Amino acid sequence: NPAANIEGANQATDRRHIRRAMTDDEITKLLNAAERRPLANFMEKNTGVVKDIKPTTTHKYQQQGRERRLVYETLLTTAARWSELRAVTVADCVLEGNAPHIILRAAATKNRRADTVPLTVDLAGRLKSWVKDSARIGKAPLFDMGVSGLRALKADLDYAKIPTETDEGILDIHALRHTAATRLARAGVSVSIAQRILRHSDPKLTMTLYSHLGVLDT
Repeated sequence: NPAANIEGANQATDRRHIRRAMTDDEITKLLNAAERRPLANFMEKNTGVVKDIKPTTTHKYQQQGRERRLVYETLLTTAARWSELRAVTVADCVLEGNAPHIILRAAATKNRRADTVPLTVDLAGRLKSWVKDSARIGKAPLFDMGVSGLRALKADLDYAKIPTETDEGILDIHALRHTAATRLARAGVSVSIAQRILRHSDPKLTMTLYSHLGVLDT
């Protein structure tokens, strides 16, 4: 058998994409940059007189920034995937009560099973205000999100002066999920609860691939 002596691949030593978790300071910078960048970009490209800009135009870009910040906040808090959150409608959100959550559709989840992700009460309140202010109802999407968020994230990281690649790894959309898991670990959340939030079938995946704890943590 010519394949008898071939060893199996080791995922731990042959990682194609080594991602890193964001620090708390980087998260703050990213959220602030995401909120400011749409209006800042418009003002930078504007060749007219600033005082002639209509309030409705300013409000439009401010709302875009608010939405972008909320998208990142939701991804970092719930550990949902970009494609999963993109499919969420207003009707899928339970924002009242003491157990707010978002329902994920089976067609959008990785394992093709419907599921839920919990929301903090604070985030649920901000999402409730967003839904009201943006006049979204029923089957309208919670957020206007592109198929891929990589380009927008890179632009926001650049605006915030956060490196997308360091010796520790890269930052991409999926790295936000790594960051959410790492924050759960640092907060002392048990592996079983983190596994449920991340919706992993194997707790080893939760422990090895998604918790980037370093020397300071240990």
